[in-house]
Amino acid sequence: MTANATSLPNAQPYTGTDQIIVGTGNMLTITHVGNTTLTGLRKSLHLNEILCMPAIRKNLLSIRRFCCDNDCFFELDANGFRVKDNKTETVLLTGCSSDGLYHIQTAPHIARQIAYYGQRTTQEVWHARLGHPSHSVLTTLLNKYHLPLDGTIIPNKPCHICPLGKSCRLPFEYR
Repeated sequence: MTANATSLPNAQPYTGTDQIIVGTGNMLTITHVGNTTLTGLRKSLHLNEILCMPAIRKNLLSIRRFCCDNDCFFELDANGFRVKDNKTETVLLTGCSSDGLYHIQTAPHIARQIAYYGQRTTQEVWHARLGHPSHSVLTTLLNKYHLPLDGTIIPNKPCHICPLGKSCRLPFEYR
């Protein structure tokens, strides 16, 4: 939960009627919902379905949801915390403790504009780039990785290099 919708790069207005009850008994209205990421020591960590309530005083984190979304676990002690990967137990994030709360240091969100340029290319070019794979392997790779293809995949399209790679004798007498 956060008070600042601008910290969520893709915040959407909340259309539900739910409210959050805080310790004082006050009801806080949810205005937006969004997602963001934290930059960890080894990888980005996802924060999904963050509720924005302008009246909240501290950002709050559901440890259970965070652990489920990122396949990790928390280690807590009096001085701070460590977030570790479930499988490798490598440390992904650390933080300190003060005033009875565990604090996650976050960098301010900076909107980045990124453009990607790609050019569609032919089946023959992909066949050569990928090391002359069989038709089934080429089709699998093109589909699995959404490689930009100019045109459609033609089964068993002839390649003049593939037979040369498969030959075991020279086509002429060697002296």
